[in-house]
Amino acid sequence: MKVIGIRFKKISAEKLKEDTKTIELKSNFTLKEIEKDVKISKLSVNPVYNFNFIYLIDYDDVASLVFEGSVYVELEEDKAKEVEKDKNNIDDQLKKLILDFVLSKTYIESLHLEERLGLPFHIRPPQANFHKPSDLKDKKSK
Repeated sequence: MKVIGIRFKKISAEKLKEDTKTIELKSNFTLKEIEKDVKISKLSVNPVYNFNFIYLIDYDDVASLVFEGSVYVELEEDKAKEVEKDKNNIDDQLKKLILDFVLSKTYIESLHLEERLGLPFHIRPPQANFHKPSDLKDKKSK
């Protein structure tokens, strides 16, 4: 299995009202239709499938971010047969591959949209920790 690319059909961010309370953040990832991409498959050794998805980051009734599109994945013959056999029951390894790819491609844009709308980030930003030089020596000697 190998991800070939992604194509977005919709990227939206909407703030419905100003936050007056603590916001409960939820995210949801849904795979929709799965189709064999005949055109791309002709250029590839193995069949290529188009996995349509919706990735939603929901801030209660305050705001939402939506990414909708397609991920193109080249599958080995045995995996392609499994997908063709039951398109509603995709194995966890393939789902994880697709979700990880979508998250990596939407990460920066979602943070940008959240900042522009004045929303809290959906993931914790990195934080620096400072240690005294003596603290580092103590850790190395243990």
